[in-house]
Amino acid sequence: MAYADLHEHIARLERAGLLHRIDHPVDKDSELHPLVRWQYRGGIAERDRKAFLFTNVVDAKGRRYDHFRWWSAPMRRRRKFIGSA
Repeated sequence: MAYADLHEHIARLERAGLLHRIDHPVDKDSELHPLVRWQYRGGIAERDRKAFLFTNVVDAKGRRYDHFRWWSAPMRRRRKFIGSA
């Protein structure tokens, strides 16, 4: 399955209920990584894991990174939606 661009890919994940969209400020240095890692180390079964899309990334000093959008998805889900082997 091919996608025209990342926006289409994210839209399909969202329609399928497989995306956590995080719009409130998230500190890239102290919060972003632990939230994603929680899925892998926190005991959530792979079938229950979802992709994350952080849309309001900041640093400890409150600087915004408007150009920075970060997403992570469990590998099985990425393969399903991106179509890689």
